Amino acid sequence: MDTSTVDPGESPNTQIPNAQLTESLQRAAASADRLSHTRLDALAAVHQARIARRARAVSGLTDLHGSSDPQVLAAQRNLDATRTVATRVDLVRRQAIAKAPTVESGGWAVWGHVYNSAFHPLAAYTVFLVDEQKHYLGDYGYSATDAEGSFAIVFSPGQTKEDEASPEPSQKESTAPPVVFLGLADAKGKELVPLGAPLNLVFGRALYIDTVIPADSASLVTLPADVRKGAMPPSKKS
Repeated sequence: MDTSTVDPGESPNTQIPNAQLTESLQRAAASADRLSHTRLDALAAVHQARIARRARAVSGLTDLHGSSDPQVLAAQRNLDATRTVATRVDLVRRQAIAKAPTVESGGWAVWGHVYNSAFHPLAAYTVFLVDEQKHYLGDYGYSATDAEGSFAIVFSPGQTKEDEASPEPSQKESTAPPVVFLGLADAKGKELVPLGAPLNLVFGRALYIDTVIPADSASLVTLPADVRKGAMPPSKKS
């Protein structure tokens, strides 16, 4: 038996391999829109209980054998893996309980959350849209993440200057949504993180995106000062 998947102190009938926990999470994520808030809360509570139980096991084994003992190291790996799964469960729960923005038939929206590498929400980040040359598309607006790391950019027909000047709105509605990319600026407004893939926008729908900022700041895309000045959205005034 692989002891890295065994919770010390649990009976064989209650041992659940980490792979099985991950598979359970993936099934939950695939059907998140069908799960009730109560079931998701219960699932999160189960994993939090496992974390508490495994943390006690690590503490007890450490007192008996010392921190370098193989049993302690295996128990710590179990605890770390359970914490990772619990965090992912919480992400699924947040997505399921979040309310998508209302979108008009000829409009579209981009919404979601921004997290750091530990999956903690990032507040006061600026989310905006850029074109293939990483130029800020001001007509579509921008959004600042709240305490939960959530944001929403909603586009409605007639919102851009080009739409307002168009003499044939019906023709405008028949065209495909624009090719845009998601851009992010950190809380200090110094680093921009344009993502590499265009957004799959669809008229009449809201596209949900969870974005995780890597821990290594060197992996972020920092634009030159002159480009950043033109691309960075202006600060909202209270």
